[in-house]
Amino acid sequence: MKLLIKKSVYIVLISVLVLSCLSAFSPDFSNRLTLQGYEDLTAEGVKVEAQVDLLSNLDIDIYQISSFEIFGQVSGKAELKDLFSVTENENDVEVDLYRAWLRLGNHSTTLKLGLQQINFGSAQIHRPLQWFDYIDPLDSSEETEGVYAVLFRKYFLNGANIWLWGILAEKKPSENEYLTSKKNSLETGGRIQYPLSRGETALSFDFRKVEMPDNSDLPVILPEKWCESNEYRFGFDTRLDFEFGLWTEYSLSYYEKNGFLEDRFQSFGTVGIDYTFAWGNGLYALCEFSVIDSDWDIEGIQDFSRSLTSLMLDYPLNLLDKIVILSNYDWKDKLPLQTILFRRTYDYLSLELSYSHQFGKSDGSVNQIKVQINYNF
Repeated sequence: MKLLIKKSVYIVLISVLVLSCLSAFSPDFSNRLTLQGYEDLTAEGVKVEAQVDLLSNLDIDIYQISSFEIFGQVSGKAELKDLFSVTENENDVEVDLYRAWLRLGNHSTTLKLGLQQINFGSAQIHRPLQWFDYIDPLDSSEETEGVYAVLFRKYFLNGANIWLWGILAEKKPSENEYLTSKKNSLETGGRIQYPLSRGETALSFDFRKVEMPDNSDLPVILPEKWCESNEYRFGFDTRLDFEFGLWTEYSLSYYEKNGFLEDRFQSFGTVGIDYTFAWGNGLYALCEFSVIDSDWDIEGIQDFSRSLTSLMLDYPLNLLDKIVILSNYDWKDKLPLQTILFRRTYDYLSLELSYSHQFGKSDGSVNQIKVQINYNF
């Protein structure tokens, strides 16, 4: 399975390029150019940074007969970082593969192979089921890194569907987890979604091998076999739509005992509500409350236990402009983080200006002005 996932990306690249030349269907090219500028006001002074991103995408309907279809996508991303930076002497250029996948199937069954995005769940800001993506709630493009995976989905006539996946894991720590996936190990799982009269509910499961991060602060050096464990993740989410939207999302992680760790649990739950008030052009309000409960009590391992509350307000000024305010509060550290964003959107161009500030931090750890321009062509 690991070999299949690793080779599938190269098969996708070759297949899409060759078949696009032979296919009777015209390929669809699209690009997005992004210019970002940051100004961080910290205790050490002012830090100015800028970067340019180019995301190029090729979609092609490779083969279609009756209800069966083969569809492919290849995307690449180039980043020019530290542009005009006053703190860096050299620019940093990165070119990476962003997406490369083939999808085979019909209206009820699909098989997707390659570098792809897998995300699900009902929460919007604090997402317990953010297992495979890193989407920023203020990012209108919802850009996130993909995973090398094989994904099977089956859809039923009543609206229910089943997901099964195998993922080639990467050693990238999540925001609310200490242990990381063991690099190049096989991660497997599945999900069942079932429609309700006013929404949808789902159960998810995932298994992966985890290990200590490279920057571990443990006071002792452990044998390699003690640095690894098995993690079993169980997820539940439901969304209901009335005059307002109501949702809950929950994830429970069980870490299997090894030579260093005892059996450990970590849970992450979120409840949320949203509503659009008939004030002016319509004020959209969203509120989420989350609790992270971790029983790590080992020296050198961060305790992620905390409670979080977020409020997001979205108000359209006119057809082109809107203002978004996002307020996050950490009840453990007593630190509110405020972000206000102005966005103007045209057919192919969007402009964003935002300001973020972490109140209560004497060193001004978050005090940032950001400008972003997106151009689609």
